[in-house]
Amino acid sequence: MESPLDQIRTLVDLAESTPGTWECELRPETYLVRQRGHEEYEVEVSSRRVVIDAELGTLDDARIVIGGYAKVVSSALTTAVAVQLRHGSPAGAVSLE
Repeated sequence: MESPLDQIRTLVDLAESTPGTWECELRPETYLVRQRGHEEYEVEVSSRRVVIDAELGTLDDARIVIGGYAKVVSSALTTAVAVQLRHGSPAGAVSLE
């Protein structure tokens, strides 16, 4: 069974179009994710040229924002991901065992 985060990654597929820019097409909109700095991303609805979130730390955060905005990710799934991330080990963590 896929984890909640894997489910979101499946629903909101980001494809890198140019270095530092990813696209996701969820009809009728196309979403652009741009890396603005180290661990700084923003999401834009390209047809409207409107930034819907500009303070994101990871591409997974961008997937969650896009999925919620496009209504393809339920609030329950978003909550499950938040719990998963809170209880998981941070990236690069070294076990002390």
